[in-house]
Amino acid sequence: MEHFSKFIIHYKRNNIAGLRERSRERDLRFNDTCITPVYRGCRGSGHKYPIPTVSTPFHHIASDNSHRPRQNGCNLDNLTVVPTSNHPKLNVGLLNARSVCNKATTLNEYITDNNLDVFALTETWLKSADQTVIAELVPSGYSIQQSPRPSSSRGGGVAVIHRDSINVSSSECQSFRSFEYIERKITSRSSSYIFVVVYRPPPSTRNSLTVPLFLEEFGKYLESVLITRSKILICGDFNFHLDNPSHKDAQNFQSLLSSTGLKQHVT
Repeated sequence: MEHFSKFIIHYKRNNIAGLRERSRERDLRFNDTCITPVYRGCRGSGHKYPIPTVSTPFHHIASDNSHRPRQNGCNLDNLTVVPTSNHPKLNVGLLNARSVCNKATTLNEYITDNNLDVFALTETWLKSADQTVIAELVPSGYSIQQSPRPSSSRGGGVAVIHRDSINVSSSECQSFRSFEYIERKITSRSSSYIFVVVYRPPPSTRNSLTVPLFLEEFGKYLESVLITRSKILICGDFNFHLDNPSHKDAQNFQSLLSSTGLKQHVT
């Protein structure tokens, strides 16, 4: 059983500018008397698709518990109040993309339209060689740090897209069988946070993964990161039915969070 990759790729502004220029040169195709861009990706097209994701300020997940309307197909009643002090305001978004390759341009526009400072992605389905997609995905003034899946595997992959003006430093990542993640230290003004993006594939006969294995490995990871006593924000796709309080696996996951002093804020 292979472990998820620890290999992290960091594309800074200058790298992305070069990728974008080469992508522009390759993607122009003559069509009669016109030159039109060809949209790249697994099932690329020029159409825009709504992205059902919720982004909220980092310092205040919700202002109150009153009824909130649906937004982009997401029930905002799932948001709960996070007690805060004087945290700097960062606008953070999270999306399980299920391949950024066929929606890179749409995601690029989503980041800028919603003025996101940090955008976390799970299931990017990116390979280390997908430089054209990365050039289309990352807006000007942003950088991306990603952990691609091995070339022999399908799916998976996690990434963080952030403004160049935000100080995001690397952390050494461990290797686990049951989940993949990327961990970064974000410094904004005078405050620092450990920002973690996690993707846990659902167990199957093909991958031979189990919930007990994940709880064991994720518990060990939490012990290692919480010992630093840093402020920490963990987000991602854990594939648990947290909306069902009676679900046994969800209960065990919640118990693990409680035992380490963490709280689940979005259900």
